[in-house]
Amino acid sequence: MAVHSGTLPLAFNHIVLPPKLPGKRETEPQVLEVQNDLLSRVIDAVGQLKEISDAKAVVTWESIEKTLRTLGEVSTEGWVNEASLLGALKELQPGNAIILHVALQNACIIIRHLPDEDENIIFETFETSATAESTLAAKDALEWDFPGSAVSLPLCEFENLVFQKSLAGFLERASCEVLDEFCPKIRKAGVKISETRDTVDPAIISQFLMTLLETNGSRTYPSLLRKRVKDDVCWDNAELPWRRESILAGASLIGPVCQKSIDIVTGAFEARWEYFKRSTRRKIESLPQVAEDKDLRLRLPNSLPYLKAILSCSRQSRGACKVIDPTLLDKNSKKDTTEQFSAMTTRYTSLSDMELTMESVTHEIPNEKGKCEALCMEVSRQFEGYMSAVGDAYENDPEQMGVFILCVFELWTQMDKCARVVCPLLADYHPWLIPELLDVLLSRRCHMERLQKVQDYIHERCTKAKVDMTIFSDPCQGGFTDHYFNLKEAENLQKLQQMIETASTVARACKEAELVLINAQYKDLTEKLAATYCNQRRLPDGNHDI
Repeated sequence: MAVHSGTLPLAFNHIVLPPKLPGKRETEPQVLEVQNDLLSRVIDAVGQLKEISDAKAVVTWESIEKTLRTLGEVSTEGWVNEASLLGALKELQPGNAIILHVALQNACIIIRHLPDEDENIIFETFETSATAESTLAAKDALEWDFPGSAVSLPLCEFENLVFQKSLAGFLERASCEVLDEFCPKIRKAGVKISETRDTVDPAIISQFLMTLLETNGSRTYPSLLRKRVKDDVCWDNAELPWRRESILAGASLIGPVCQKSIDIVTGAFEARWEYFKRSTRRKIESLPQVAEDKDLRLRLPNSLPYLKAILSCSRQSRGACKVIDPTLLDKNSKKDTTEQFSAMTTRYTSLSDMELTMESVTHEIPNEKGKCEALCMEVSRQFEGYMSAVGDAYENDPEQMGVFILCVFELWTQMDKCARVVCPLLADYHPWLIPELLDVLLSRRCHMERLQKVQDYIHERCTKAKVDMTIFSDPCQGGFTDHYFNLKEAENLQKLQQMIETASTVARACKEAELVLINAQYKDLTEKLAATYCNQRRLPDGNHDI
C-alpha cells in the first residue's frame, strides 16, 4: 500500500494515540487523506487475514471486505454520494451490510441484511465522537454502548425505489450541510453563538431519521456492544482542536460479526509465535553439583593494564599543597566575611526603613478627584517598589511575612480609599477580600493594632456593599461593567460602542450580500451536478475514474 510521506505521521496519531498529540485539527485535505489511509489499512488487514483463514472464515472476511469497500465508494470526498448509495442499496444481499459515515452530523448508520432475517432490514445508528466535555472529564477510556438506536424495516418497504431515492437524497444533503440548531451553543456578551470546537448533536440522524424509519417499521433492540473508546481533545490556540478520527468508530463495529474468525486467526498467530519463541530460546545447561577447580579461578584479561596503571602512579604526600585556579572561584567566595555580612545587613536594613516609613506616614485622602488620582498613582508606585524590594527576602520566615502582608494591605487600603473617591460606584460592590483572610502571625502589639484597622475597613466595605458581586465578576446584568457603562464618565465607551455597532452593521450587510451570491452559485452548481451523468467508474484505489 503506497502511503504519502506526510500522511503516515497523521494516521499514526489517530491509530496509536501517542503521549504527544497535535494541538490543532488537520486541514480538510489532510482529514480526507487520513480517512482514506485508515480505511485502506483496515481493508489490507482484512485481506491478509482472509488469506490465512480456513474456508468457512473466508466467506465472513469477504463480506467484511465488501462492506469496507462499499464504505469507501459511498463516502466520496467526505460526503455521501447519492448515486453510489442507491447502487449499494439495490445490491444489498443477505449477510452483507452498508456503513454510512455522516461526518458533519457526527453520526454513523449501519444498514444490515442478516441471513436469518431475510424479510427485514436493520438500521443501526450511533454517535461517532463524544463531546469535548465528556472526553476531557473521562479519567481513562470512555465506555460506549453500540448501537445508540435500531429500527427494523420490512424488506418490501426497503426495496421501494421511492424510499431508497428519498433516503439517499436525505443522507447526501445531511452529509453536506450542518444545521445551526444542532450545533452546541455558548454565550458570549449575552448572545448565544455556535461553538465550532465541539461536536455536533447527531439528533437529525439518531432521532429524526430513525423516527421516520420507525413509522414504516418497528423499533428493535439488538444486543448491545460495550466498547472502551479512547479519545482526546488537544487544543493549542488553534481554531479547531485535535480529535481522534471518528471513522474508526464505524469500522471497528464490524468486529463482533466476525469474532469467531478473529479468534481462529488469533489462535493461529499465537501458535506461530510460541513456535518461534521455542526455536530461538537459548538453551541453558544444568549446573553440576560440584564445581571444578578451574571454575573457582577468575581470569581478568582486560583488567591487567588498568591495574598496572594504578600501581605505577606515584603516591602524593598527605601534606602536599594543592594549587587552585582563582578564576574558578565563585564571586561570593572571593569576598571576606565582613563584606558578605555587610551586603545582607544593607538589604534588610533598607527593608526595615521602608516599613518604618510606611508605618509613620499616613496619607490624608483628599476630596478632589484629581488629587485622589495623583495620590493613588503615588501609592501604587510605592506598592510596586516595596514588592520588588522584598522579593524572596522573607521566605521561610512567618513573622516577617506577616509584617510584609500587613504593609501590603495598608497600601491597598489607601489606594482603595482614593479609588472610591474617583469612582464612587466601587463602594456598591464587594471588595472580594474578607477580614479573616488577614489573620497573620504578628508579634508586636502595634502591628496588631494596624492590622485591626485594615480589617475594620475591609469589614465596613463588605457590609456596605449593595451586591455580592465584585468588579472582577463576569459581565452580566447589574454587574460593575453594566452600571459603569451608563455613567457620564463612560461617554467615550458609549461612542466606541456606536462605532462598533455601525461597523458591524456594514459588515453584516456585506456578508449577507456575499451569502446571497454564494447561495446562488451553490444552487447553480447543484443543478448542474444533478443534470450531469456520472458513469461511476472507479480506479483500483477507490477513486473516481474521471
